[in-house]
Amino acid sequence: MSRLPPQPPPQPAGEDDGDRDDDGVVEFDLAEPAGAPDVVPDRARYTIESVKHAFSDSDGTSAHQQRAAYLEAVIAAELRVRTELNDAENSAAARNHQRDSRLQRLIREAEELCSLRCPGRKGGGKQCEYIMEGFDGCMAVHCNTATGCGTHFCAYCFATFKNSRECHVHVYNCLESINPNEHFCTDADGLREFYNEKKRRRVGAMLVSKNVKEDDKALVMAHVNAILR
Repeated sequence: MSRLPPQPPPQPAGEDDGDRDDDGVVEFDLAEPAGAPDVVPDRARYTIESVKHAFSDSDGTSAHQQRAAYLEAVIAAELRVRTELNDAENSAAARNHQRDSRLQRLIREAEELCSLRCPGRKGGGKQCEYIMEGFDGCMAVHCNTATGCGTHFCAYCFATFKNSRECHVHVYNCLESINPNEHFCTDADGLREFYNEKKRRRVGAMLVSKNVKEDDKALVMAHVNAILR
């Protein structure tokens, strides 16, 4: 059978019934307003109701002492609940911050992968930073020696070769070519879509290799699709 929580005992005669005592301290109204939303977790509510139940039976203590103990215990219980809720909110905020930082790193890496660079190597094994753009349509590309590394590579699959002749032979037969048996590609729209798809695959492979969660993958790929439009 359900039991209504008992009310605190009345104040002894002569005490101030106002909202403030003689020192100007505001007393808390611990009663819940009618129709107020239930935002306190069940576990927390059980703790508060347990405190009320503990003071439901008189043990001979004076009414003033019993009421003071009742108020002190209820307020302490509510403070514990608020502390737990604040701790939970702080933990959630910390997790969100970590996730945001991780997403920003993934997005920066994805943007880097969307910059098609020469696959060659410079001195010391450092990857060439020359961004491939504005070549003349021949898919057998030579990275400018003055600004790049001088590598010959296929602009379809990015395989590298020792010289121009080997590179041209490969391009003519490259399995990724969108214009088979030709060295040149004049379909600008087709080539742009070819590269966009290659960039998406690169980013997707990176996300898989890092075991990125599906919802974070979706956010990164949405960013990639936005910059590829």
